[in-house]
Amino acid sequence: MVQQADVNRLFLQSMLSRGSVPEKLARTIWKKCVEAVNAVSKDGRIPFREDGWQNFVNVINVSLDKLELHFRSFEDQRTGQLIYSIVNLKGDAIAQMATEYTPAEIAYFKALVEQIMLAPRHKYSVSSLVALREVSMIKPKTNITKSQAEVVLSTFVARGWLVKSKNGRYSLSPRSLLELRPYLQLNYSDQVLRCYLCEEILTIGVACVHEGCKCKMHPVCFKKYSKAHKTGTLPCKDCEQEWPRDINSEDFIPIGEKAVRKGEQEQRVRAGGGSDGEDENEDYEDQGVDMESQSQSQPMQTQARKTSKSKGKQSKVTVENETDEDAPPATSTKRPRQSNRR
Repeated sequence: MVQQADVNRLFLQSMLSRGSVPEKLARTIWKKCVEAVNAVSKDGRIPFREDGWQNFVNVINVSLDKLELHFRSFEDQRTGQLIYSIVNLKGDAIAQMATEYTPAEIAYFKALVEQIMLAPRHKYSVSSLVALREVSMIKPKTNITKSQAEVVLSTFVARGWLVKSKNGRYSLSPRSLLELRPYLQLNYSDQVLRCYLCEEILTIGVACVHEGCKCKMHPVCFKKYSKAHKTGTLPCKDCEQEWPRDINSEDFIPIGEKAVRKGEQEQRVRAGGGSDGEDENEDYEDQGVDMESQSQSQPMQTQARKTSKSKGKQSKVTVENETDEDAPPATSTKRPRQSNRR
């Protein structure tokens, strides 16, 4: 005899294999699970009602509580769709990736999350070049090559952990924002922004341009807010200054990929602020130049040595291998140093 628990198990297996799905698909999977169980039943049937979705979700969560998991929804910042996923409630939520990735790949993903969250001006995204370069920055070093990193990146996108835009930039997906919420809030509390309307994490949207105002909104929430104020002016929800109705207006500060400036050279950022000095030559990488060979051809850093004079005379500093902008002109009477080469 079939039982409701059979439907629950079949549904959970389907959700675990998919990671995260829109609400419409989740409801369809639920219906198909009921139909599949009823199809093999010889006595008795499991009832199905469209309006019983929330009750079904509650029952699923009761069965997941013992495993410290939760079937939770999250609104997609881009489309406004409700996304459902099974979320790990443990302290280090990112650890659930261990079921499908190696420790080295998890370390790589963590490094990408850090670069995405610490991106300046709340860009919350990194270029393909930065993403590939990050694999060589992981400490302790991993055995993942850049060619292998391309494959791993594609699986991050395919399995819904990252989103890759048309411009080749990577950002956190709705699944990551939903499942890694405790991890992000714990490790990047200063970088996590919240929408003033829905109060969910915001990595795509706009911020009020007026000085001192902290109001920020998702594009979907801005649209809802604008519709709620059809007549008259559109006031900021925080400072109450007038807003334009066009979200692409320069009167807003963009958040997300739109905050990237044209021709901008991105540097690797570090937790605590600043960028790594070894990233100062990133423009070579952007131009397709091999950084390792390029660094070998660069002159070594110049060194200074002080030549002491007799007492009462001022010391001189001679800098080797360096071009001095204040060097004397060609007509100088200073005698050039003679070469001993023949």
